[in-house]
Amino acid sequence: TGVSGTADSQIPLSKTPTGTGELTSFEVPTNWADNFGERIRGYLYPTVTGTYTFWIASDDNSELYLSTNENPANKILLASVSVWTNSRQWNKYPTQQSNPINLTAGQKYYIEALHKEGISGDNLAVAWSGPGISQQVIAGSYLSPYITTNKTNQSRIIPYSLPITDKDNQMLVYPNPVNDFLFVQGINTDYKIELYNALGKQVLSQT
Repeated sequence: TGVSGTADSQIPLSKTPTGTGELTSFEVPTNWADNFGERIRGYLYPTVTGTYTFWIASDDNSELYLSTNENPANKILLASVSVWTNSRQWNKYPTQQSNPINLTAGQKYYIEALHKEGISGDNLAVAWSGPGISQQVIAGSYLSPYITTNKTNQSRIIPYSLPITDKDNQMLVYPNPVNDFLFVQGINTDYKIELYNALGKQVLSQT
């Protein structure tokens, strides 16, 4: 906060943010404040291999990046807003829509949005479409957060399931909340998985 202007380049990414937060989808609250910049980043996990298209909408400026893999250094600009749009207004400018992109099921892709707000109303949302997915805001079930040891350079993150670690192995279960698919990584021996809902009721037990 306290950053005037509307250009994404004015976001002080190297400085400690004045706050962080958690999102349940790739969309921030609307009309939140004035004169701020934010970075929303994490990892995207497609569940079906195929061709996907992305959109971004925002007030004021924004940029959407996607890496060819989990490495942020390989990110490329997919779409952008150079002035402003209404909330979820996906078609005001041609630059809001990406070219078609081929993604692989289960692959981990670094994804990032930069958003700069001047004054008056504000919003930011990222949508996609692909195999079995009509145009919609990307749900948290397809996302996990970007983890960095540099605590001064973090941003809004999306909730995820923490890795479970023993002395020999590391297991990662995602996404959280679970939608139609559950991915488990890092298992090279027998495990028992138990899932509980928000009320503490067991909904799955599987070895």
